[in-house]
Amino acid sequence: GCALGATFEGNAGSGLQYVRMLYLCCLRSLPLWQREATGTTTDFIAAIFMCRTAAECFDEELSWRMYTYATDYAQKLNIHNLDAHTEGTSVLLDQAKLDADRKGFWEMIQIDFFFRLLFNKPPSITASINSWKVNLPWLSADAQPDINAVPTIAFLVGSRQTFILSRFFQELENSNCTEEEMRPKTEDLCREIGQLFAEWGVEEWVTKTMSSENQSEAWMMSDVAMSGYTYVIFMLRKLSVLRSNSPRPVMSDADVPDSPLAVDASRRLLSVVHMVLVKNPFPETMCVLFGMYRLYVAYACLMNSVLHSADVRAHMDDVALLEQVCDVMTIASRGEKDFVPLIRAIQSLGMEVKRRLNEPGTTITTPMLGLGT
Repeated sequence: GCALGATFEGNAGSGLQYVRMLYLCCLRSLPLWQREATGTTTDFIAAIFMCRTAAECFDEELSWRMYTYATDYAQKLNIHNLDAHTEGTSVLLDQAKLDADRKGFWEMIQIDFFFRLLFNKPPSITASINSWKVNLPWLSADAQPDINAVPTIAFLVGSRQTFILSRFFQELENSNCTEEEMRPKTEDLCREIGQLFAEWGVEEWVTKTMSSENQSEAWMMSDVAMSGYTYVIFMLRKLSVLRSNSPRPVMSDADVPDSPLAVDASRRLLSVVHMVLVKNPFPETMCVLFGMYRLYVAYACLMNSVLHSADVRAHMDDVALLEQVCDVMTIASRGEKDFVPLIRAIQSLGMEVKRRLNEPGTTITTPMLGLGT
């Protein structure tokens, strides 16, 4: 939506209204499509498209329903058995198409873990992991990709993150797992994501692509970065379920992780968010950030770290970052009344930071002007 809106020239409001109308048309078409869908490739693509679009529009249940349709269609299309063929028949296959299909399947696995971690949903396609017969793409010497291409880097880093999430859930779902045992293991997995980003220079790639004219590559790399930092925050946040006696415990909005790893991930995520909003100052961008990435958790995590510190002055860089993000959010959400309560809440937190900074006995070398305004 935000990418489409950015392509309109002249009156930006008209372009954004057109994007919303397209989504409403899709919603109206759903009942008829569901009655006639048979699991074709077109049905599969439609379900995946609506899965993400619904999540960006804060319709979590519709998003989940569309994803379950997509997994059903994927199995009907035998996408989970791409490498079940014999050696004799493999030479007859179009390797480029096969690799593209493999890539698509592994991206579905990433979506599955995303739902499990952020939306507290049960495993769908990952529930039958032992029945898959799908290799990673590009394992053949004849099908090596351009390792410096943004789509390749985005997929490889995303796949590595998927393996990390898989290990996290394997440990978390152990019936004898306790928070005391799980926390150090989770922290190690979080550090592994940080090492992965350093190894591939993910933050540098985000800055580079944001400075280019290729908007699709900028979104690819920012998505990889935002997903990784969100995984760190939510893996640590999900440890709260281990304290519950409920047979099916879930996270609540009150579960803001206070781990230094979560605070650092929140800081890095908000830095990427700032770049994204500067480049795409539209309400649809806000929908993506809050609908898909649950950005309020990262914002609350970093703000909580500042407000509960003994010396707020020691966190002036974080205060400045929070102020910058609030300012671009205000610009991006202009004219969209649904975001007014959110922006006001964020601004009120900014006022609380100003109050803390101006308390008697607090000296500041740089005055805080305009925070949250």
